[in-house]
Amino acid sequence: RDAYSTKRDTLHAALVEHLPASCTWAMPGGGFFIWLQLPPGLPTETLLAATDAAGMSGAPGSRFFFSEGGKPTDAGRNTMRLAFSYYSPDQLAEAARLLGQTIAGLS
Repeated sequence: RDAYSTKRDTLHAALVEHLPASCTWAMPGGGFFIWLQLPPGLPTETLLAATDAAGMSGAPGSRFFFSEGGKPTDAGRNTMRLAFSYYSPDQLAEAARLLGQTIAGLS
């Protein structure tokens, strides 16, 4: 638990430092992810295309929402699930920096 707490805290601090105020998230009390809400009007797919070019991948939040009868939904359209359990604190801090830089370039 201590290792995961350290990673979570590192990612959270880096998000606070590097992401614009138009991004929001909640500090999780447990688990392995931070759920990120992107700025209004910035679809996750647009951001992921740009982060892929920078060598960083992510999971769009829409993958984690149920759809009605298999029909597409706008739920989670501008959200991301950020995993922190696998990566080192240094990798997490760098990923948050790159994420913030990419969001700023798209805004």
